Amino acid sequence: MHLKKLLLIGVTALLLRKKLLKKQPIDKVGRIIRMYYINIDLTKNGIKIVNHFYSKWLTYNDKNDDKTDARVVDIKTLEKYYTRILAEQNIV
Repeated sequence: MHLKKLLLIGVTALLLRKKLLKKQPIDKVGRIIRMYYINIDLTKNGIKIVNHFYSKWLTYNDKNDDKTDARVVDIKTLEKYYTRILAEQNIV
């Protein structure tokens, strides 16, 4: 699978779990059908978080080494960035 697509799947899954999306991006059989979002697709907190979060996640994954596959699916770091951005944006 293409690296960018894997990155977007991880971000979309987090946005969905944290209820930052207004619409469900998953179809009836559990496939992610949408991975690109604009402000109208996001909740109020989603708008505050997504650009910062996506930027941090891409920077973390923008390395060409043998750990790329592990970083793409690193849920702990994804959650850490999310928590950090909540604090930075004063979102409770």
